[in-house]
Amino acid sequence: MFSGALAGLGASYFIAANGGDAGTAVALTVASGALAGAGVGLTLGILDRVGVQSAYYISRDLTYGVAFGAVLGSLAGGVGALSGGDGESVIVGAAAGSLAGLGLGLIVGVVEGTLRPHRQRMPYVARRATLSVARLTDEPGSWGARLVGVF
Repeated sequence: MFSGALAGLGASYFIAANGGDAGTAVALTVASGALAGAGVGLTLGILDRVGVQSAYYISRDLTYGVAFGAVLGSLAGGVGALSGGDGESVIVGAAAGSLAGLGLGLIVGVVEGTLRPHRQRMPYVARRATLSVARLTDEPGSWGARLVGVF
Protein backbone atom coordinates (compact mmCIF):
# COMPACT_ATOMS: atom_id res chain seq x y z
CA MET A 1 0.00 0.00 0.00
CA PHE A 2 2.85 2.36 0.88
CA SER A 3 4.66 1.66 -2.39
CA GLY A 4 1.50 2.25 -4.38
CA ALA A 5 0.80 5.52 -2.59
CA LEU A 6 4.33 6.76 -3.28
CA ALA A 7 4.11 5.75 -6.93
CA GLY A 8 0.73 7.49 -7.16
CA LEU A 9 2.25 10.62 -5.67
CA GLY A 10 4.95 10.50 -8.32
CA ALA A 11 2.36 10.11 -11.08
CA SER A 12 0.32 13.03 -9.74
CA TYR A 13 3.00 15.51 -10.72
CA PHE A 14 2.85 14.51 -14.36
CA ILE A 15 -0.95 14.62 -14.39
CA ALA A 16 -1.01 18.07 -12.78
CA ALA A 17 1.74 19.33 -15.09
CA ASN A 18 -0.43 18.55 -18.12
CA GLY A 19 -3.11 21.00 -17.08
CA GLY A 20 -4.97 19.05 -14.42
CA ASP A 21 -5.94 20.38 -11.01
CA ALA A 22 -3.05 19.66 -8.62
CA GLY A 23 -5.16 18.90 -5.57
CA THR A 24 -7.46 16.55 -7.44
CA ALA A 25 -4.53 14.86 -9.17
CA VAL A 26 -2.72 14.23 -5.88
CA ALA A 27 -5.83 12.93 -4.13
CA LEU A 28 -6.88 10.62 -6.95
CA THR A 29 -3.46 9.21 -7.77
CA VAL A 30 -2.39 8.65 -4.17
CA ALA A 31 -5.70 6.95 -3.36
CA SER A 32 -5.61 4.88 -6.56
CA GLY A 33 -1.99 3.97 -5.97
CA ALA A 34 -2.68 2.93 -2.38
CA LEU A 35 -5.61 0.76 -3.47
CA ALA A 36 -3.56 -0.81 -6.24
CA GLY A 37 -0.68 -1.33 -3.83
CA ALA A 38 -2.99 -3.00 -1.33
CA GLY A 39 -4.27 -5.35 -4.01
CA VAL A 40 -0.76 -6.20 -5.19
CA GLY A 41 0.41 -6.60 -1.60
CA LEU A 42 -2.43 -8.99 -0.72
CA THR A 43 -1.81 -11.00 -3.87
CA LEU A 44 1.92 -11.23 -3.18
CA GLY A 45 1.23 -12.15 0.45
CA ILE A 46 -1.04 -15.00 -0.61
CA LEU A 47 1.48 -16.17 -3.20
CA ASP A 48 4.21 -16.08 -0.55
CA ARG A 49 2.13 -18.21 1.83
CA VAL A 50 1.51 -20.86 -0.83
CA GLY A 51 5.20 -21.09 -1.63
CA VAL A 52 5.98 -18.76 -4.55
CA GLN A 53 9.52 -17.82 -3.60
CA SER A 54 9.85 -14.53 -5.47
CA ALA A 55 6.64 -12.99 -4.06
CA TYR A 56 8.39 -12.05 -0.81
CA TYR A 57 11.28 -10.40 -2.64
CA ILE A 58 9.01 -8.56 -5.08
CA SER A 59 6.93 -7.01 -2.30
CA ARG A 60 10.04 -5.97 -0.39
CA ASP A 61 11.93 -4.63 -3.40
CA LEU A 62 8.97 -2.63 -4.74
CA THR A 63 9.05 -0.47 -1.61
CA TYR A 64 12.83 -0.20 -1.66
CA GLY A 65 12.78 0.71 -5.35
CA VAL A 66 10.18 3.47 -5.01
CA ALA A 67 11.93 5.04 -2.02
CA PHE A 68 15.39 4.74 -3.57
CA GLY A 69 14.16 6.14 -6.89
CA ALA A 70 12.48 9.11 -5.22
CA VAL A 71 15.61 9.97 -3.22
CA LEU A 72 17.94 9.49 -6.16
CA GLY A 73 15.65 11.48 -8.46
CA SER A 74 15.43 14.30 -5.90
CA LEU A 75 19.19 14.42 -5.66
CA ALA A 76 19.56 14.48 -9.44
CA GLY A 77 16.93 17.21 -9.67
CA GLY A 78 18.73 19.16 -6.95
CA VAL A 79 21.96 19.00 -8.91
CA GLY A 80 20.06 20.25 -11.94
CA ALA A 81 18.54 23.09 -9.93
CA LEU A 82 21.91 24.12 -8.54
CA SER A 83 23.50 24.13 -11.98
CA GLY A 84 21.19 26.77 -13.36
CA GLY A 85 17.78 25.13 -13.45
CA ASP A 86 14.75 25.96 -11.36
CA GLY A 87 13.47 24.32 -8.19
CA GLU A 88 10.85 22.39 -10.11
CA SER A 89 13.52 20.01 -11.37
CA VAL A 90 13.72 18.53 -7.85
CA ILE A 91 10.02 17.64 -8.01
CA VAL A 92 10.34 16.27 -11.53
CA GLY A 93 13.31 14.15 -10.45
CA ALA A 94 11.47 12.77 -7.41
CA ALA A 95 8.37 11.96 -9.46
CA ALA A 96 10.26 10.30 -12.29
CA GLY A 97 12.60 8.51 -9.88
CA SER A 98 9.76 7.02 -7.85
CA LEU A 99 8.09 5.64 -10.97
CA ALA A 100 11.36 4.31 -12.37
CA GLY A 101 12.21 2.81 -8.98
CA LEU A 102 8.89 0.96 -8.97
CA GLY A 103 9.83 -0.81 -12.18
CA LEU A 104 13.37 -1.43 -11.03
CA GLY A 105 12.15 -2.88 -7.73
CA LEU A 106 9.86 -5.25 -9.60
CA ILE A 107 12.70 -6.47 -11.82
CA VAL A 108 15.15 -6.85 -8.91
CA GLY A 109 12.52 -8.74 -6.86
CA VAL A 110 11.82 -11.22 -9.65
CA VAL A 111 15.52 -11.81 -10.33
CA GLU A 112 16.40 -12.09 -6.64
CA GLY A 113 13.52 -14.48 -5.99
CA THR A 114 14.63 -16.83 -8.74
CA LEU A 115 18.31 -16.80 -7.77
CA ARG A 116 18.05 -17.12 -3.98
CA PRO A 117 17.58 -20.44 -2.22
CA HIS A 118 14.27 -20.95 -0.44
CA ARG A 119 13.90 -19.00 2.80
CA GLN A 120 13.66 -20.92 6.02
CA ARG A 121 10.36 -20.09 7.66
CA MET A 122 10.00 -19.75 11.39
CA PRO A 123 6.85 -21.24 12.84
CA TYR A 124 4.11 -18.66 13.08
CA VAL A 125 3.69 -19.14 16.83
CA ALA A 126 7.33 -18.11 17.42
CA ARG A 127 6.64 -14.56 16.27
CA ARG A 128 4.90 -12.47 18.89
CA ALA A 129 5.12 -9.06 20.43
CA THR A 130 3.71 -7.73 23.68
CA LEU A 131 3.07 -4.08 24.43
CA SER A 132 2.56 -3.22 28.08
CA VAL A 133 2.80 -0.39 30.56
CA ALA A 134 5.74 -0.59 32.94
CA ARG A 135 7.19 1.44 35.76
CA LEU A 136 10.51 2.95 34.66
CA THR A 137 11.96 3.98 38.03
CA ASP A 138 10.88 4.04 41.66
CA GLU A 139 9.81 7.68 41.36
CA PRO A 140 6.07 8.36 41.28
CA GLY A 141 4.69 9.01 37.82
CA SER A 142 7.56 7.35 35.96
CA TRP A 143 5.54 5.03 33.76
CA GLY A 144 6.26 4.17 30.15
CA ALA A 145 5.53 1.73 27.38
CA ARG A 146 7.45 -1.50 27.04
CA LEU A 147 7.60 -3.56 23.85
CA VAL A 148 8.91 -7.11 24.14
CA GLY A 149 9.03 -9.44 21.17
CA VAL A 150 10.26 -12.78 19.96
CA PHE A 151 10.89 -12.90 16.23
